[in-house]
Amino acid sequence: YSTVSPPHHSYHNLLNDLTVTELHQVWWSDLSRLEYRGTVWYLATIEDLATRQILAKRLGKRHDVSWFYQPSTKRDWGDTAIFHSDQGTEFMTQRCTNALEARGVQISVSDVASPWQNG
Repeated sequence: YSTVSPPHHSYHNLLNDLTVTELHQVWWSDLSRLEYRGTVWYLATIEDLATRQILAKRLGKRHDVSWFYQPSTKRDWGDTAIFHSDQGTEFMTQRCTNALEARGVQISVSDVASPWQNG
């Protein structure tokens, strides 16, 4: 699974003036790098912004979103309206954005250099 993303994309932060009031209105995600006993691990999470409940999580040694395509993640998309992430290469890959758009999910991204806007 590639982490190479197009150099430019047309996604913007859709959360700036949005009031989240419903379940599945916005899911947001982030990928965190952790070091434990000399080994690098990556923790990926998807959270429902309305409830702050973690809906999916994966821990692995790869800096990518291969977990994003696993059946346990796919079946849970339901009526999600917006998926928000940072502009990291793992989320901006064509494979990832195509998968979201094919489900009718709007893609939202944090502003550049604004980690406080991440999930």
